[in-house]
Amino acid sequence: MPAAGVGPTSAGPPPGDAPPEPRQRWRIVFRRTAAAASLPHREAVEAIEDRLLGSPLPVLREARRGGRPRLAFGAPLPLGMIVDRELLDAWLLVRWPIGDVRAALSTALPPGYELADLYDVWLGAPALPASVSGAEYSVILADPIDVPALRQGVSRLLATDRLPRERAKGCGTVSYDLRPLLAGLEVGPSGELRIQVRFDPARGSGRPEEVVAALAEVTGHSLGIAETRRARLIVEKT
Repeated sequence: MPAAGVGPTSAGPPPGDAPPEPRQRWRIVFRRTAAAASLPHREAVEAIEDRLLGSPLPVLREARRGGRPRLAFGAPLPLGMIVDRELLDAWLLVRWPIGDVRAALSTALPPGYELADLYDVWLGAPALPASVSGAEYSVILADPIDVPALRQGVSRLLATDRLPRERAKGCGTVSYDLRPLLAGLEVGPSGELRIQVRFDPARGSGRPEEVVAALAEVTGHSLGIAETRRARLIVEKT
């Protein structure tokens, strides 16, 4: 149970018509398993909101959203993908100690979601989505390829100044340069790819499947994907 004087019973509406003010901001680090990966982002958000509203946590509710919790996700959850360290900010009306928040979240997240870590974040810290500059992915290839040859292909790809690609958009395609969106690429001991991409407000976001397609062209090998997981979001240090 929350410590005396900081539990939900001490929360209450402010006097008059003034909107409630948050007293604490928690950054929730969570993983999502394959069992929950089929939900689109909007439905996943609603499921998390519903569970938090049913928990003892004194979450801040937004009047303009019909009393839904105030939450901020680091980035949209990718459909069909396992994620290991996703980021979510939640605001509380009352300060709670970390142990009590952790205990509440252990049962407040929907099935297929697991709490990985938890941080008490300064209320005045920059908005989480604006702080996320990229992501790291782990890709397991479906087609066997010699690891040294794969590493040679990675070296050639990273040495390239431009990687012209085309991406589907609406009813057509758009041309773009993948290279500025590729922050890092390496081959693990078993041949898995570790891909770091950038999120850019003007250029868009790098996508791991596009990096694999570019690598296939460089190596001359067919590189099918058996599994992609988002290992973590990359947050700019402020």
